Amino acid sequence: MDSDELTARQAESMRNALIPHVRYLYKLQTRMEKTGFPASDELFQATRRAYDAVQDLCMKLHYLSCKSGVGTKTRNDST
Repeated sequence: MDSDELTARQAESMRNALIPHVRYLYKLQTRMEKTGFPASDELFQATRRAYDAVQDLCMKLHYLSCKSGVGTKTRNDST
């Protein structure tokens, strides 16, 4: 199985499960910035990478969940 075989409902369900984690990582990153974590801090950098990765995954799942075909590959049947 691959992402092309996921149903819109499956992708939406996966995205919905990740949303609380995205929110948590965003709030954690914001708190770290407000408390003065330097941009060079390893934990701060790992938090930013984690947020970016989970946010990216959520967006991919969102597009796969769109029933209008936004997340589907276009197929060239003219060959």
